[in-house]
Amino acid sequence: MKIWKIVEFTDELDKKDYIECNDTTKEIFNNNIKEKILCIGQVQSGKTRRIIECIKYSLYEKKYDIVIFVAGTNNRLYEQSKQRIIDSNFNNDIKILFKEDIKRNSYREGNQYLLVISKGGNGKDLTNTLDFLTPINKNNKNILFIDDESDYASINNDKYNQSAIYEKMTDAWDRVKNGKYLLVTATPFANLVSLNSMEMRPNKVLVWGTNNDYYGLEKFNNSNVYEIVNSNKNDENLYLLDVEKVFNYFVKTILENYYFFKNDIKNEISCLFNISLKTDIHENIYEKIQSLINKYCNNLNLFFEKNKIENNIQNRKILLNILCDEISVILLNEENKNINIPKKFNIYISGVMASRGNTFENLVTQLNINSPNEGKLSVDTLLQRCRWFGYRSNIFKYMKIFVNNDIYESLLESKKYLDLLIPGFHIPEDLCRKIKLIDTSENTMYVKSTSKR
Repeated sequence: MKIWKIVEFTDELDKKDYIECNDTTKEIFNNNIKEKILCIGQVQSGKTRRIIECIKYSLYEKKYDIVIFVAGTNNRLYEQSKQRIIDSNFNNDIKILFKEDIKRNSYREGNQYLLVISKGGNGKDLTNTLDFLTPINKNNKNILFIDDESDYASINNDKYNQSAIYEKMTDAWDRVKNGKYLLVTATPFANLVSLNSMEMRPNKVLVWGTNNDYYGLEKFNNSNVYEIVNSNKNDENLYLLDVEKVFNYFVKTILENYYFFKNDIKNEISCLFNISLKTDIHENIYEKIQSLINKYCNNLNLFFEKNKIENNIQNRKILLNILCDEISVILLNEENKNINIPKKFNIYISGVMASRGNTFENLVTQLNINSPNEGKLSVDTLLQRCRWFGYRSNIFKYMKIFVNNDIYESLLESKKYLDLLIPGFHIPEDLCRKIKLIDTSENTMYVKSTSKR
């Protein structure tokens, strides 16, 4: 039997926690029944690590023939997962094919395959994967299918027709005779309550737990980290004032803790603005931040006066370094995603690409006023935008999250949904019934599929 271990990375980058395959992963594979298992992990709680654990266990211990890992919905998420696969040091006898390799390769009998693809491009990668599977005699093959962010794009929204991604997902699963389908997400509500996705309803639900270093909804709701702002995404004058406030907080925090961030934290330090899905608003924020950097570079005294920081020679030198050499402002959307190169201190401006799956290292602060014009956010959309969740113990005391009152109240209210997700195995029908009971009560959030964009 092969011995293998996995490295768990947290925000404490010097800490490497080597763990062996846990009991819940083993239980996923403890029978030979073809089944769909909904696997739930909190936002930024280590779901990719769990996925890699399942992949390794299925290939090494259970001798699965093929693993298909559908890694996210856009190129950034795909590249993030691809790098994690590369860094995981799979045995050389596992044939790994990334999405760019699949079309020019054919299945060879006797090999074990790991196919890593995405849901982007209207299912082009899934089409190539189906072509790869076509010539295989699947009656005697064990296949593991892993759908990351399974509540996004994989859910069918149309009552009368199947969406393109959903149709390809169900087609791929129909071709599996022996194996498992893992639907992985942090926000499983659409998977459980959608009436239009019955073919992909899970047979069972597994909720993964977290350790004490994880900072999620409960710890943030019980802290003083949130600051309520009055701006909204439809009032440019108001939201630009809050952009300046958050920018000043970010730079001030770096300045006051410069040597800790510079020397003790090896990865980048981040700030995130999620105000709107509209790219023209992203451009406005970008221009505002660049103007602030230029203004302060030309008049350092102004920053010290505004933020009440001691204006000594050392602080002036550090501030100049931060503003001129060590900070980068990055537009993260499909139109301008590579406009600047990340540095030590990075300010991200985004919408859709900041709302799901993307990890922002050492996120010190975020401005999130991206709420609907009317009504409340659906619980899945809200929680996926909480990019400040994660293993934040080493930077938590420096964090401040700026949100409007609608989002703040929704964060408090969403706890009743997450309270249902107790670690361990669940019966899907029980969870579905409990979600619907919350949904039909007064003053609750609106749970719906957010997969259609």
